[in-house]
Amino acid sequence: MRLARRLGAILMALVLVAGVAGLVWADRRWLPEEAAAGEPEMVAVPPGDSTVVCVGAVKLPGDGEGEVIYDDRFDPHPTSVESITRGLAAGPAGAESQLLD
Repeated sequence: MRLARRLGAILMALVLVAGVAGLVWADRRWLPEEAAAGEPEMVAVPPGDSTVVCVGAVKLPGDGEGEVIYDDRFDPHPTSVESITRGLAAGPAGAESQLLD
């Protein structure tokens, strides 16, 4: 039974290798050589029938009296910058680690 499995595996490997070799041979045998040697062909492409519309500038909502409601979260020029930096100091194996702020 073991011998039959081994022979079957060897036979399947040979069939697989032969199949791949056959595909490589067929690809090289029927490779179109004239396509690689020619100049590229220029093709005229007509314009499409789509229409593009610009919606204009985005406006902030007002309070009814013409006054714009301002939200500082969307300010393109913030007046302050905040950053958080954290690190972990680790010592030798078995030692306690410290969280650094």
